[in-house]
Amino acid sequence: MRLVLLAGLLACVGVARASFDLVFVADEGTDQIHRFDGGTGTYLGTVGSGGPWVNPRTITVDQANNVLFVGADNGAFQVDLWNGTLLEAAGIPTTYGSALLAPGQYVFTPNGPYNVLGVTLLGVSGWYGGIGMPSALTRRSLDIASNGIHVLTSTEILRYSNPGFAGNAVLLGSQALNTPGAMGEIAVGTNYVLAGDLSGNRLHYMFTAGGGYSTVNYFNFSTVTGVDFAHGESFYLAGRNSGNTSGIVTLGSTALLGSSLRTFGSGILQNPTSVAVITAPEPGTWTALVLGACWLRRRKLKRS
Repeated sequence: MRLVLLAGLLACVGVARASFDLVFVADEGTDQIHRFDGGTGTYLGTVGSGGPWVNPRTITVDQANNVLFVGADNGAFQVDLWNGTLLEAAGIPTTYGSALLAPGQYVFTPNGPYNVLGVTLLGVSGWYGGIGMPSALTRRSLDIASNGIHVLTSTEILRYSNPGFAGNAVLLGSQALNTPGAMGEIAVGTNYVLAGDLSGNRLHYMFTAGGGYSTVNYFNFSTVTGVDFAHGESFYLAGRNSGNTSGIVTLGSTALLGSSLRTFGSGILQNPTSVAVITAPEPGTWTALVLGACWLRRRKLKRS
């Protein structure tokens, strides 16, 4: 029996170690942050037993501090990345997008026409009008890259300078979306900017060098909400499936836009809102996560 169990565990570890991505998915349908092995689609459970958040809408990983930032209808939360222990909470307006300004600095977009981006700090329960913006807009999502802060609205993507905490941003440029509508997340990669579309199965994309946005349809989706880049130019999309019966996640590539290389999460996810990816996690951490998933599965099999 021990040999059989050991062989099963080694098989699980072997699969896990061959993977590159640990995928976190915020799901307002279950009020949970779910985890998946992006390389296999294996479900790795939730971050803790469920946090104090209601309708989690955005998540951001601060791997340097082992913190997961969660923005929800009832506030912003800092939790331990691995066990879900609540570290700090701040009562703020509903947050629709977040990004890592610097380790320990979590920037977010408050819901409504604000002329600031909010910031919460590691270990601090309050929040700040952390970055002054040149105009008051309802900003749905944001991402931060080397060329500035990219902010998504329902009609365009705006690029601002990155002044750091407590600075004032300057508008550097804007690009209209060719199909305006209710938007999900934005993700900025090396060569592409991607934005999900809540009003359909479209993914908006543009070269980071500019040139205007185009759209591509993902026919296994009815809506596209979350998006985040992984290793290289691969990325993960989250949303509702084509039948609008379940949430799903798909692995995509900018080399094959419109194609789903792997799809998972059906029956587990309900209404995904945000994706965050850790690429190439440490083998020890990864092994511990998968061993935990295998142990839970073995217990369920013994009970059945």
